[in-house]
Amino acid sequence: MKNIPPSVLHNFYGMSTKDPDSFMFDFDILCRTYGYTNDTHKLCLFPATLKVAALKWFMGLGECTITSWDDIKKMFLKKYQTYCKPRDSKEDVFRMTQQEDESLEEYLEIFSYILQKSKKHSLNSDTIRTIFIKGIRDEYLDILNVMGKGDIPNLPFHEIADLCQKYSRGR
Repeated sequence: MKNIPPSVLHNFYGMSTKDPDSFMFDFDILCRTYGYTNDTHKLCLFPATLKVAALKWFMGLGECTITSWDDIKKMFLKKYQTYCKPRDSKEDVFRMTQQEDESLEEYLEIFSYILQKSKKHSLNSDTIRTIFIKGIRDEYLDILNVMGKGDIPNLPFHEIADLCQKYSRGR
């Protein structure tokens, strides 16, 4: 087993914009990558990925409630699959904002996922770019403007996405 840097852990807040199935899939990949293959290790690591409402839910479970990794997976998905069910609305895209502990690349991935998940994602590229930029935290927007030579609002969305990935991977 390798130590997992905290910056690599994905977080789940229990918000309706996060897909719990995707979160569990990502968690499983992370565990395999770092050698956390037995259930005990996963059970120990899992609470560290939960934040705010999801952590309160987990802490509210009784000690005797969780007896295996399969139990917690089933309970987690039962709790959040209904609440976080996909919607057929592009309204989620308009409400997207980068969370405080989210890298630019994570925000880009979530934004792209929600955009693709929406069945009404017929927005033009200028609108997509504007919505994406509007959701970026100010300190990151300043960095992107420097990287984009001060012209970030006029760059195509794919170039802004490339800058987000370069910055996140270069940190």
